[in-house]
This record gives sequence, C-alpha cells and structure tokens, in this order.
Amino acid sequence: MLELQLSCKSQTEHVDVINADTTAGPPINATDWPMHFDMPQADWNETLESASETVDQAGWQDNGTQSQLQQTLIQPQEIAIVSLQHGKATNETLDSTGLSHLMKLDLDQLYFDRVHPLIPMVHRSHYLAWAKLDDVSLSQKCLRWAMRALAASMSSQFRSRSEEFYNKARRLAEGLDAGDLVLPWLNSDTSIEQAQTWLLLAHYELLNPSKYSQSATTRRAFRLVHLSRLNCTDWKDPALDFPSCTPGTSQSAPLPFASVEERRRTFWVAFCLDRFLSGYDESPMTIHDETIHVHLPCPEWNFQISSEVNMGFINDVLIGGTPVPASSPFAKLVIAMALFGQCILHKTITAKCPTSDQESLTFWVRHELLAEAIDRQVALLSPRQTEVEYEPLHFMTSMVVHGSVLKLENAINVAHSVVQSQPPVANDYAKTAYKAAISMADLSESMTGSNCLKV
Repeated sequence: MLELQLSCKSQTEHVDVINADTTAGPPINATDWPMHFDMPQADWNETLESASETVDQAGWQDNGTQSQLQQTLIQPQEIAIVSLQHGKATNETLDSTGLSHLMKLDLDQLYFDRVHPLIPMVHRSHYLAWAKLDDVSLSQKCLRWAMRALAASMSSQFRSRSEEFYNKARRLAEGLDAGDLVLPWLNSDTSIEQAQTWLLLAHYELLNPSKYSQSATTRRAFRLVHLSRLNCTDWKDPALDFPSCTPGTSQSAPLPFASVEERRRTFWVAFCLDRFLSGYDESPMTIHDETIHVHLPCPEWNFQISSEVNMGFINDVLIGGTPVPASSPFAKLVIAMALFGQCILHKTITAKCPTSDQESLTFWVRHELLAEAIDRQVALLSPRQTEVEYEPLHFMTSMVVHGSVLKLENAINVAHSVVQSQPPVANDYAKTAYKAAISMADLSESMTGSNCLKV
C-alpha cells in the first residue's frame, strides 16, 4: 500500500513539472528573437515530422504536452508574423516581399557601410527620406531593389537572397524602359534614379562575370547617362559668364548643391566603370574625354551635408595646371581612371598606326607625357599607403595608378620597331613596370583588411 501511494505521488509530481515547464514564462515574441531564419520549407516539414515521431516513440500520452510541443516547433514564417497577446503588430511582420521592417533597415545600413564607399553616388539623406515609403515612383523602386541586391551580396546574412533582389530590380528596370513610348533621343525626362539603377546592376554583375554578360547592362547604363546629359552637368554657355542650368531642369529653379553633386558623382561612377571595362576586356570606350563638362567630385563630407565647394575640371589637373584635390578620395580615383584610359588609347594608337620615323617620335612624346603624369600620381600615393586597408577608394586608386604603368609597358611591347630606336629608355621602363607589378601584388594581399572588399 505504501509503495502504491509513493508511485502515485511520483507520477503526480512528474506531470506537474512538465506542465510547469510548458506553461511558465511569457509567449515567444517575434521582436525578441535575434536569429534570421534561412531554412527551406522542406527542411522545416522534415523537422516537424521527426519531432512528432519522437513524441510517439517516447510514449507521451499527455495531449496537452504534445500539443504544446507542436506549437513550439512552428515554422519561421509563423514566428515572424506572430502577434502580441495585446493584439499589437510587431516590427518583424513580413511584407509581400518576405522582408520585415528591420530587415529593410539592415539592408540600407549595409549598403552605406559596404557599397557606398566603393560606389559613392547616392545621397544618403535624400534616399532615406523616401526609402521607407511605399508610394514612390517606379524608378525609385528600381533603385531601392538594386541597392538591396548589392548590399545583400556583401552580407553573410542576406547573401542567399541577393539574386532574388537583383532579378526583381532588373525586371522593374526593364519594365520602366519598355514604358518609354517616344524615341530615346527625344526623351529628356530620364530620372537620375533610373541611371543609378542600371549602374548598380552592372556592378552587381561584375561580382560574377562568368555568369552575366556585361555588354547589355552596361550599354543601357551608359545610354541613360548620355540621355540624362550627365556629362554636361557643368557645361558653360560660351555666350554667358556662368554655367548653364543643369540639363533636364527648369532654368528658373536650379537644383540644390547636393542634387547637382549627385548627378556629377553618378556620371563619374559611369566613367570609372567605362575605363575599367576597357582595360578588363579591351572594349571600346563609350565616354570620350572631349565630351566631359563635369567638375570633379567634391569631398564626401561636403556632399552629404550639401556644403558647396568649387572643384576643378579633370583636364586642368591632368595637364598639371591644377593640383590634385587630396581632400576628395573619389576625385583622386577619377583622375587615376582618366590617366588609365589615356594609357589604353596610347597602346591602341600604337598598335594601329603604321611604323615610321614621325610616328616613332610621336610615340615617345606621348609616352613621356603619360609617364610624368603617372609619376605625379605615384608620389601622391606614397603618404597614403597606410590608409589602404581602411579606405577602399585609396586602395582602388593605388591599383589603377600601378596598372597604368603596366599599360605603358604593354604599349612599348606592341611597338617593336619603336623600342629599337630607344633601347635604354625601354629597358628602364621595363624595370619600372616590374616594380609596379610587385606593388600591385602587395596591395592585393592587404585588400582583406577592408570590409568593403569582402564579397
């Protein structure tokens, strides 16, 4: 009798412990759950089935306990949309795109932390003013998804969804282009967001060149840059003493400095992309130097707070008449890219022109001018060498300047008969190119120190 009473008491205490464990504590709140679920639907179904089999095999006959366990193993979508007991909606509620409010904020922050330092063309305050709104223009929606695609591609948390964001941005952008019912060269209403979208999509495709074909995307991006007349942002009317109004805007309402600077930076991003692709796959340049009427980009701080500052033109810097603006890393990159493009043209002209005494003389004149310009750029890089691992633009500028040295060496190798006329000069420059190659190898090792260059 005593053993029977002790057995009943033990079973009662066991049930009380189970009930206390399954009922104690507040319900799970989605906003308190720190993890982002990235598990396929099939895996969750398999987990639920395994849990049910485990319950049956354990012989748990308590329906309340089994029901409580099944409610705990809910799917991530259900965790994300669970409501509070008081009926208030949470910030983790997913919208139709599968993104919560906090996820969108994280993607915006990721973009300006990791993408913007490499592609500094979007004004942060202007973007954040409309990014959280649903009722925005189609071009703004395109830009928003393109920014999310690049941000996700540089994030371990959202990388699995970067392709989804890219496809959505491209589909919207193609639909926007298809909606133009007039001839492209007659349409002056192209928005800056539309050009920025295609430029970001082109940069996204650069992350996986074996999968994507650059030609179609970059052609659309450069076409929109030309249609928007971004290359004439600071064009001066010869009949006037001041710059004409920004193309596409009302002459009675000039744009604020931040908006004009955003146009300049969008153009220079396209310019740098054009020069990079010319050196990468030897494609013809789309943006020609003689058509550029745009001031160099100002320092980042002035851009973000809309503090106007006068910057010179790129030609004035290249000929040595104006010093390189050291306070603007983006301007230094633009100058390096322009010099890189001129070295590519130098090689192309050498390969196509017939060899003659006059051409040999012209070759060495061009070569010396470019070599002197490169030497000035290298001298400016030396004091900044320690900032390479912290500032991605300094890293890119250094790589481009040293790459220009190699392009000049390639031009010498193409002109065999020209080399024979000046063998000492050719040998000296071969040594310079070797040192540049070593510097590029050292810089490549230091690139792992920059978060912006981790993909």
